[in-house]
Amino acid sequence: MDIARWLPLVVWGVIGGGFLASFASLVAWRVPRGQSVLRSSFCPTCGHGLGPIDLVPVMSWLLLRGRCRYCGSAIPPRELVVEALGMVMGVAMTATWGVSPSALFYGCFVFGLLAIALADLERYEVPLAVILALGGVWLAGFLFVRAHGWLVVAPRPLWGLGVMLAASAFGALVTRGRYGGGDWLIGCVMGLFLGPYYALVAWFGANLLALPLAVGWRRRAGAGPFPFGPALAAASTLFALPPVQLFWLHVFPYQF
Repeated sequence: MDIARWLPLVVWGVIGGGFLASFASLVAWRVPRGQSVLRSSFCPTCGHGLGPIDLVPVMSWLLLRGRCRYCGSAIPPRELVVEALGMVMGVAMTATWGVSPSALFYGCFVFGLLAIALADLERYEVPLAVILALGGVWLAGFLFVRAHGWLVVAPRPLWGLGVMLAASAFGALVTRGRYGGGDWLIGCVMGLFLGPYYALVAWFGANLLALPLAVGWRRRAGAGPFPFGPALAAASTLFALPPVQLFWLHVFPYQF
């Protein structure tokens, strides 16, 4: 194993993934509440502005023992879990794409999905602003490919959009309307970024993943219906990685 080659990628992935996950958590909290994501970070309990020592992913939570440095209020463990998960996702992105435009392109996709999943878990809401932002990222990437040709994008994205609209219509029919409008929007983004084949495979994978997640969700006191957005986000993140796509083609060598 070439440590000199892999170590920088791991470092970039850990740092970038941690900060992007922290930002995704901020987006998931602020956007549904109509707050600007450009405002500097602050404690939601006491309103005190946060300094750099409070904002280092994972390390700040551990050093502060899950408490605000100013008012002592608890910082939800979710923040620690999300930032750690973001580091893993960041390493996966850089290990797959290196430090490249493609890593940035698909990094925006998966961390945007993370923000959507967090908002859906908390409020049963898929922020339209995040969907539009991801659409803008895809369009910028599409134009970049046409201009330079060295960014990897999925083939036939408009076919992907149509396939996912059909899948969403089928989901709405089977669930008798319980397939939410936000799920349709996530499906559209999946079609653009993953193309028709892998978007549809990820959609079926999300339906399978949602079954055990829904069982665990129901065991929570006072829990309502399980939101489908997190399952869509998790499956889409997996199939955004070319090694997962190649493994799938090795097991099921059929595509359209």
